[in-house]
Amino acid sequence: MDCVGICGSDLKMYSMGRCGLEKLSKPIVMGHEGAGVVVQVGSKVTTLVAGDRVAIEPTQPCRSCTFCRSGRYNVCEQPRYCSTDGAHGNLSTYYKHVADFCHKIPENVTMEEGAATQPLAIAVHACSRAGIKLGSTLLIMGAGPVGLLCAITARAMGVAKIVMTDTVAARIETAKRLVADHTLLIKSEYSEEDIVKHVTEALGGPPDVTIDACGHVTAQRVALMVTKTGGVVLVVGIGEELVSVPLSAALLREVDVRGSYRLLNSYPMSLAAVSKGVIDLKSFITHHFPMEKAKEALEFAKTGEPMKRKKNKAEFTAENINNTAPVKNILEELQDRNAQAYMYYCHNVRQRLTTPKTLQNYHFVVPGYPLNSFDDDWDGDLNFDYFEHFSYKSLYPKMITELKNTRKADPLTSFMKDKMSWQRDCRNLKLTAAFTNMNQKYEVLNEEVVQCPKHIVDTAAHLDSDPDPNFDSSYNWYYAGNGNLQLVCIDWIDYLLHSEFSTVYLTQLNRNDLNIKPNIEACFDCGEGKNILETIFSSQNIAVLRTKYKIFILRLTPGDEIKFEKIKGIDSEIPFTGISLDAFHKNILYITTLDSKLFIVNLDRLKAKIMNLIDKPTLVDNWNTVIGSERGFYTHVGRQNITLYDKRSHNTVHVWKNVRNITDEMACNDISVAKHLEGSSSLYFGTDHHLFLMDLRFHEQNAKVVQRWTHGMECVPTYLANCNFEFNKDLICLSSQWCEDMCVVPNYSNRNSKDTLNGGVFLPYRPPNILNTLNEARQRQLCYDLYNPIDGRLSTSITGLLVMERDDRYNILMQNSLGDISCHSLFQEHMETFIEDDSMQCLHDWAAKYKIEGKNFEVSSVPNIANIWNKLKRVPSDYEICENVAVSEFDEKEITKAFDNEEIDSGLREAWLKTDEEGGEQSSLMLNLHFSDDDEE
Repeated sequence: MDCVGICGSDLKMYSMGRCGLEKLSKPIVMGHEGAGVVVQVGSKVTTLVAGDRVAIEPTQPCRSCTFCRSGRYNVCEQPRYCSTDGAHGNLSTYYKHVADFCHKIPENVTMEEGAATQPLAIAVHACSRAGIKLGSTLLIMGAGPVGLLCAITARAMGVAKIVMTDTVAARIETAKRLVADHTLLIKSEYSEEDIVKHVTEALGGPPDVTIDACGHVTAQRVALMVTKTGGVVLVVGIGEELVSVPLSAALLREVDVRGSYRLLNSYPMSLAAVSKGVIDLKSFITHHFPMEKAKEALEFAKTGEPMKRKKNKAEFTAENINNTAPVKNILEELQDRNAQAYMYYCHNVRQRLTTPKTLQNYHFVVPGYPLNSFDDDWDGDLNFDYFEHFSYKSLYPKMITELKNTRKADPLTSFMKDKMSWQRDCRNLKLTAAFTNMNQKYEVLNEEVVQCPKHIVDTAAHLDSDPDPNFDSSYNWYYAGNGNLQLVCIDWIDYLLHSEFSTVYLTQLNRNDLNIKPNIEACFDCGEGKNILETIFSSQNIAVLRTKYKIFILRLTPGDEIKFEKIKGIDSEIPFTGISLDAFHKNILYITTLDSKLFIVNLDRLKAKIMNLIDKPTLVDNWNTVIGSERGFYTHVGRQNITLYDKRSHNTVHVWKNVRNITDEMACNDISVAKHLEGSSSLYFGTDHHLFLMDLRFHEQNAKVVQRWTHGMECVPTYLANCNFEFNKDLICLSSQWCEDMCVVPNYSNRNSKDTLNGGVFLPYRPPNILNTLNEARQRQLCYDLYNPIDGRLSTSITGLLVMERDDRYNILMQNSLGDISCHSLFQEHMETFIEDDSMQCLHDWAAKYKIEGKNFEVSSVPNIANIWNKLKRVPSDYEICENVAVSEFDEKEITKAFDNEEIDSGLREAWLKTDEEGGEQSSLMLNLHFSDDDEE
């Protein structure tokens, strides 16, 4: 025997000699949750060989009674069940058992899990007896091990809602953490009717199935009262021999009352569920004891007293790690086998929970960690071509637009500064109130008059002056989405559509030399105070602008003179959060608001349909947007979920909420940007620390994430752009709002259908930013105007991102909120020696036009310094300021001797002999200072 678990029935047998109707007449060996290794088999056994790891189903039926012959061996008339009267248990070194009740343990299942499969098999049999169906509602009374396993099993079988009750708070917390949708801590003052009321309110009605997993008479009575008409009550907990229950009322409602006794043919499916990761048993295993301390283990389990065990220090070596096992199995066993290695794994790879009280993790200094979705049996082996080299580099970025808006402030950061200033004042006011005990000075004089300090009134007034109650974020998500920089083509001519402040501009672009013509072809002003947050353009020459409370739909009229014509305006009292054009149905515009409402606008008819995407959403930081790239569905992207909707019925097709389960940090990593690549099933989305690729091919059943990169950016990404890259690849560019914080990731276009073990995984590449160009320029003595420093201008926030392909190069354009556009050029590494980088000189020329408005100094006051002046004392004329300064004099003879011995360069001799009056601009010192006689010859 390798492992044996201790069950509640073991404790009852050990302490009382009975469990339910089972009573002991003589001493026996305990234990019925066992797993071991076969050492010998009988001559007729063909299914097992020595060395097989097996989980022991703890029964030996007679095989001849009516029930055994009908297949219901769990209710055998003459059973031999481990650790019951007349049948010894398996808590021993060796144990003999019938071969067909020894089940092979899969390779990725531990011996501890094999032993714990017995209570799981009981739960599987119980759920089968209860008739659990997909979408049913379930009440489980008793949150002990059996109740929890029943809940986990029922969840795997498709139960929609689960409510669990118990009288112990610790069990309720465990149930809430592991599986329960709702929990109820039953208090002593609760009546049976109170419990029924709480359960029906939590489920929205009576449960379809109720499982009694505790055996208490109150639980059985409540189960019969609360279960819906025609429902099922299953009793799995063993209670008293005689109980009083309201049976007649339940029968009149045709409530089926069923029992579940031990298990029946449920071991194979239980082991399969554990092997496939459907059910996790490790959280149920709490302590380990050696065999010789079995009594101590039983006493500990009975009393529940904590034990302190000395941990042996493990060395960080490869010998104590089974490197041939599947990776999942290695990580699960690593904690016990090598604590030091497990700690390293936890600090660098495993999910972490960062809170204000813990050390912040700076993810931009962590390597890329590209991850694929491997199968559970992956052994950690990678093909030699798994990582592919990104053979491109970037020149230093350079500005390609003329300097403008030098007298204006960055609107994106101005809003953030106002909000941060308000928050800082709030904290100061609250601290002052707490320090001076202001709340104690608050007094109610009558129903209409109260007396309170002015400080409290000022605090209340300040709270009412919040610049934006719906905003509480570290980045300005109002500007997130498609950005304010788009490439458009009109009559075979390329243009840039870019927005600055409240105006959108159309300017001509030469893609070959990246020359942006200074002349404006067309523009449209949204009005004072209506800063443009997002700009998009359709192939039908329709431009859509998003401001905070208004959407502008413009038609671009080509011809001799290009013009913007406003054709529709949409107002809202709730801020807009996103706009997008359907890539498949070109005439459909999607608009989302902060309260998760969706406007579906037909641009041909200029009519809109409004629908609610989420019931009762939170308005604080509820950034969301809708993307349409497929024929049959559109995608709603929120901070923590991705939902697919059918285009015809607008019903939910699939909801994905697993973003926190696949990130390195559980406390952050909300979705901040997303893009569905046109003509493919690839949805890329970014979070605080990662870039993900989601496969939408099987969206109705299982839309899943297949790749993850740690992008290494210092701020939250808000823009995502892409273009075709080489053969059968996409170039994904991710950017945040702060000073060209960007990463580039190439990826295969067919990655969704490609085997994850094959090659083609790239590490994210971080191109240099414009501040790197500035630092390099200053190394060359450029951009050094101390009176007009350019640093602040270059740190302006980013509001637009664009990627363009040009021959064998790829240009990345970034626009800041003041209208400056910079360009990063990606080129192949082997061409580096042939490319001249003039970025530093271009930045110097560009910065030369930057002039800061001069400020005149004004005399604000003239203080009287007579008192200070009168205290000053004159320094005596004979006072020696430098008393102990040693004065050294040169001996001319020694210097002449040094020249004669050639100890000093002879080229300096003539200069030394000349007097100051004889020196001149063409002296031999100037001519020969850096040259010896040998060099001149």
